[in-house]
Amino acid sequence: KHLLRFSPRGQAVFDCLNVVEPCLKSGNVTVVIAAIHLFIKWTEGEASLRSEVYKRVRVPLLTHMEGADTQTQYTLLLHLLTLANRSEDIFEHDYLHFFSRHNEPQYVVLVKMDILRTIASENNYLPILRETNQHIIDADMAVSLKAIQTIGDVG
Repeated sequence: KHLLRFSPRGQAVFDCLNVVEPCLKSGNVTVVIAAIHLFIKWTEGEASLRSEVYKRVRVPLLTHMEGADTQTQYTLLLHLLTLANRSEDIFEHDYLHFFSRHNEPQYVVLVKMDILRTIASENNYLPILRETNQHIIDADMAVSLKAIQTIGDVG
């Protein structure tokens, strides 16, 4: 919490980011998320730096999401959705990470569809539409409705 109150400027921003960067490689997801919060906080108002930060944190978030338990995965997906909303092209080529898996809980599937809708582009919209189309006849009404909305937004 104390580091979030600290606002480095100029060269100090780069120095601080370099000190915190090894935390992005931690096996502890909490450490990774804390480091990401610092990266984002310290680069507020720096559009060019912010873009680089998003690229830097992409892989650790995706890696931790793949091996996480459902609750942690959901939390990471919410962070990923926030990043996708801020920089739509950052996950353009990572869309396969957001395809749902058999027996995933509804809340995970819904967030994944939100991410897919956000990151859809000319380069990936066809596989995203095919994936989303499978959910139209889902037994869960909320998933079916989200699939229809996603197809409408992407298509």
